[in-house]
Amino acid sequence: VAINEAIELAKEFSGEASGKFVNGVLGTVFRETESLSKESEQK
Repeated sequence: VAINEAIELAKEFSGEASGKFVNGVLGTVFRETESLSKESEQK
């Protein structure tokens, strides 16, 4: 939900291209966080 809100705010204040950029950045952060979480659970 938070990622979607950030994307919508970026679109509203900066334009469609900014929404795509924010989506890419936050999507990567989310995936990396998930990966780190799974690694720490395996230890």
